[in-house]
Amino acid sequence: MHVHSSIDRPPIVAGQFYPGDAAQLDTMVRGYLAAAGSEAQQPTILAMAPHAGYVYSGAVAGKTLGRADLPINVVLLGPNHTGLGQEMAVWDKGVWELPGGGLAVHEPLAEQLLQTVPGLVSDQLAHSREHSLEVLLPFLRAMEVRTRIVPIAVAMPQLEALLDVGRALGRALNDWPEPVALVVSSDMSHYISHDEAKARDAVALERALALDP
Repeated sequence: MHVHSSIDRPPIVAGQFYPGDAAQLDTMVRGYLAAAGSEAQQPTILAMAPHAGYVYSGAVAGKTLGRADLPINVVLLGPNHTGLGQEMAVWDKGVWELPGGGLAVHEPLAEQLLQTVPGLVSDQLAHSREHSLEVLLPFLRAMEVRTRIVPIAVAMPQLEALLDVGRALGRALNDWPEPVALVVSSDMSHYISHDEAKARDAVALERALALDP
């Protein structure tokens, strides 16, 4: 029997947002990834994927991440839905467990980010009941089991503070001796019509492609 250490994070939405059975989960995730087609022509620096239950978002997450060419070092940014913990919270140690085996936290990179990016703090509470990053991990694991992660939960509402963190994070990752990608977890919008979502998303995606923060 595996005993959780206080620095490992047990899965909290297995059996809800995605299958709790390891084999079933693996089959489902690989099916979603297989629909992606060809991989990126150049290394991916940032990918964004949605975090709802797989019945809603699995196909989009699989197609997106399956097309990415990610390094084994990944910084995860996702919204904090629970209101728990700090506004810019880094889980900086241990393993994020999943049915069938988890992914290790990249502890040296997490430590470096905490030291060099003002505003980031070590905090597990913000992640304790949050699903937005967990649901992407089975995809990352299926693509590369050696993937090492730095999960960051974001509840900061102030744009200027977010821009400051973004700039400092960019510098820190640029200075890191190995390639690191950002994987952002966002549903973009909820409950609006397909056409309205498409129009709004296009505005945001256009600025993203123009590298305009």
